[in-house]
Amino acid sequence: MYDLNIPEDEQENVLGGVKRVAPARGGKCPACNQAIKDSAVICIKCGFSLAEGKRMETAVKQVKPEAEGDTEKVQLSDADEVVDKARKAALAQGRDTDRKLAGDAVLRAGADEEHRMKEYIIPVFTGVVMLLLMVLMTPLGTNITEVSESLANMWGLTSPAAIWVSWLWVYGLKAVYFGLMYVSLWIGLIVLNALMGVGIGAINSAILKVASLAVSVVLMSTVYTSVLSLLTGGMTIPGGMGVMVHMALILALFYVLSYQYFELEGREPLLLFVLSIGIPGALYIVILYFIALNA
Repeated sequence: MYDLNIPEDEQENVLGGVKRVAPARGGKCPACNQAIKDSAVICIKCGFSLAEGKRMETAVKQVKPEAEGDTEKVQLSDADEVVDKARKAALAQGRDTDRKLAGDAVLRAGADEEHRMKEYIIPVFTGVVMLLLMVLMTPLGTNITEVSESLANMWGLTSPAAIWVSWLWVYGLKAVYFGLMYVSLWIGLIVLNALMGVGIGAINSAILKVASLAVSVVLMSTVYTSVLSLLTGGMTIPGGMGVMVHMALILALFYVLSYQYFELEGREPLLLFVLSIGIPGALYIVILYFIALNA
């Protein structure tokens, strides 16, 4: 939290007139989930102003000097006016704030870089790596000969066209799986936000984070089928044990990434998992069961 170097017993005098349009939820910034104080006015990590409900941008306007030799005047933004007010209050009490302000500039630059890394670079890099692993591991758990024979009988294809169509079919199903998980994860996050106040953050970075989470689900499903195929020679785990192992693999990576991306803690990752994957997966199994009964 950007506390402006003001003692807590004096913050009310300096910032007492600042109304917070978007107050902190559970001690976290509503924009980036950074831990902040309840009395915070500005989040130093992302620059979000709780007083105005938006991210602050420093607007600098140069004014023509009144006379030769005068230094240029700078028009302060709303955020800078709050800082300037706090600085004057500190100087009136004999405290030097120049070193503090210089240090704040360095901290803000580092915070901006950390923000870009966490909100954009890490989700994109992680998602691309997991996507490549999924593509490379898919052939290990796929009996492409069986798939091509089924498609050849269905559509009258001949080799080698049947092989190419089979691979397109396999990866197309994974793309559909990814799309369903992407939509399901968004629904789960929106529900958690409404019920528990879980922060989603900026929409631009949230889009990348949810996509990376969806790729992680597809990847762990691929790992499950590939490793199981290598260990058992294509056999499946009987009963509900296979489903439990499958879900445990997905949950392990899902828990880590949901904390990294959205800072979900305690039961929040598990609730998101149940809402986004558990309930839709159970409905899918029930539908398949009734289809099999009527077949």
